[in-house]
Amino acid sequence: MKAGRKGYLYSIVTVMFLSLLFFLIIFYSSRTERGMESTANKITTDELHYFITGVKNDLRRAAHISGKRAIQYSVAYILSSRENFSNYGMRNCTAFKYPINGTQAALSEMMLCGTLNGVAVSFMENNTLLDWIERINNTAEGADIVFDRLMVSDMDVAMYNAFHVGLIVYLDMELRDEKNTSFYRGYHHPINTVLININDTEDPLYFIYGMRDLINPSDVGAAADLMKYFHKCDVKKFNGTAIDELLDISLKEDYRCYFTSNVSLYGFSVPDYLNGPSFFDRCEGRLNLSPVYAEQSKELFNADFIGLESFVDLRDLWTHRITVLYRNNYSWVDYVYWRREVNSGSCCVNNTCIDPYNWTFRIDSPHILKYNMEGYDCTDLSNCYHPPC
Repeated sequence: MKAGRKGYLYSIVTVMFLSLLFFLIIFYSSRTERGMESTANKITTDELHYFITGVKNDLRRAAHISGKRAIQYSVAYILSSRENFSNYGMRNCTAFKYPINGTQAALSEMMLCGTLNGVAVSFMENNTLLDWIERINNTAEGADIVFDRLMVSDMDVAMYNAFHVGLIVYLDMELRDEKNTSFYRGYHHPINTVLININDTEDPLYFIYGMRDLINPSDVGAAADLMKYFHKCDVKKFNGTAIDELLDISLKEDYRCYFTSNVSLYGFSVPDYLNGPSFFDRCEGRLNLSPVYAEQSKELFNADFIGLESFVDLRDLWTHRITVLYRNNYSWVDYVYWRREVNSGSCCVNNTCIDPYNWTFRIDSPHILKYNMEGYDCTDLSNCYHPPC
């Protein structure tokens, strides 16, 4: 009887141990499966994160290439068509509309759609943001990622400073992995600002006003040859010798350079002495800085001065068969000169030798202060000292 009881007890203990072992196996198996599933999800999420980062970086490169080409073509268009971008309205191939008419709208249309006035521009072929979206979608397929939505929802195109255009592109993105274990949704998300230097880009203002003042209006080639390229001036000391170097067309093109226009620092607020036109303004034939462009750059990039100015060379104008009215005493600061304000050049700079016409460099009094000019006369232009050339 006792042996039977012992056997019964051993049986119960054995069953309990086996049950405990069974539950332990089930528990750890369950924990392992959940752990593996969690690890797989983490890997997929990380891959999605890295892919999104790569998309944004790639978009910045694409926007830079597209923006640079659009800027180059915009000037070429002005020179070939003899039209400017004043009041240009964007013909958009997508849902959003660029809010400001003008150069920015033209650049946005070329960058996004590859068109100008709704007509395809071959120079932009395979270099638009829509081309980039197509390439990204193809790349995603190879990475087992699905884009349910990828589109440019907006753009900001503004002057970052006097010599750089700033681009901000906004994206809508909905993407997931093929197994639907991870996903990302983001709307109207801006990429980091893209900066495009306008160096080596032609100044369209010279063509626009050269065309206006041609001795022979049919001689379009003369105005087209009258080109200055944007370079930033680096002049330590302003006097007659420095100005001769800046104007001398026999020197390399780097000397025919530009300054940031900031005469407002000296308290001049009358219309004749507004800041010079920005690159966008110059593409629109405007002779002063647009308040709209100034406010936009201030709001987006905290930029105070985006206007540009340089010096005209009357000898160069005359050589290209452009009418020169020297006796009207225009200032030779470019945007003041093109305004044709008689006697705006109320000061002359000593020792400037514009051979062979004995034309002495003239400048307006606000710019005398801006450049901290040395050796000038603002009392009697006939007293300006001119050495033998």
